[in-house]
Amino acid sequence: MPPVIKNVAIAGATSTTGAPIFNALIATNIFHLTVLTRKGSKHIFPNGVAVKHVDYSSVPELTEALKGQDALINTTNIVESIPQINLIDAAVAAGVYRYLPSEYGLNNNKPEIGELPIFKAASEGLKHMREKCAASGGATTYTDVHNGGLLDWGFETGFTGILLHQRVITLYDEGCNEIAYTTREWLGKAIVRVLTHPEETANRPVYIANTYANQKKLFALSQEVVGDQGWTVKHLNTDVMFAESMTKLKSGDIGMESLLDFIHVADNNPKYETRWEKDDNELLSIPRFSDEDIRAVIKRLV
Repeated sequence: MPPVIKNVAIAGATSTTGAPIFNALIATNIFHLTVLTRKGSKHIFPNGVAVKHVDYSSVPELTEALKGQDALINTTNIVESIPQINLIDAAVAAGVYRYLPSEYGLNNNKPEIGELPIFKAASEGLKHMREKCAASGGATTYTDVHNGGLLDWGFETGFTGILLHQRVITLYDEGCNEIAYTTREWLGKAIVRVLTHPEETANRPVYIANTYANQKKLFALSQEVVGDQGWTVKHLNTDVMFAESMTKLKSGDIGMESLLDFIHVADNNPKYETRWEKDDNELLSIPRFSDEDIRAVIKRLV
């Protein structure tokens, strides 16, 4: 029988994915939480949460910080290679039973996605994780969680291509590619349920989705909420975006905006991502959203 997971450490608890996961863990009141945060961080965490300031470049330091932990949730930035490698090395060295890598998005198990520069560190981290866990002889196990796009965050930031308040939509390749979307709230709840179902989720990827949608569907639902008049429609080609971003990368002139363009490419070009072949909603009790549920998400933002 797998051990009961009680002591849980989280690295990157204030990140876009880390914050909702941390909040979901807090809300259960069943875990003893430890936050790993960078040295010099001034963030204040709730009473009862242990805080350890660490150097992600030091495996011995991370190992010491992880002693006594049953699980480690990595929510650090996926473009940073050092945490993706060192955190799993430290987890194995410290005898942590379950490791969750910094995924929480597209399926980095697909070679095509792993080849995109923004996902390279995460993809290499997954490979390293599987090797380390296998070498541990079962002492350390893993679960990589894939939730597709963050539905509410995508509307808030315009990352869906839809700017609700400005009534502007940028359609990538005509907006026809359908992928998974999950809200931050349900991502957090899914992580809790992974930890409370350790046997069923051991040493495998987990796929969740509140909905499967393409841009055209999300645009139509947005128009139902805010009105269908006065919209500006723009178009971008993901093959062109990919080529332009690769040119910048090779010349050494690439910023975060160009790196994020690779995510738009993956989201909207079926060469990279499509809807999950099979999801784990039933196992983790993740609800499938109706159109009205999606409209409710949009309404909360406008």
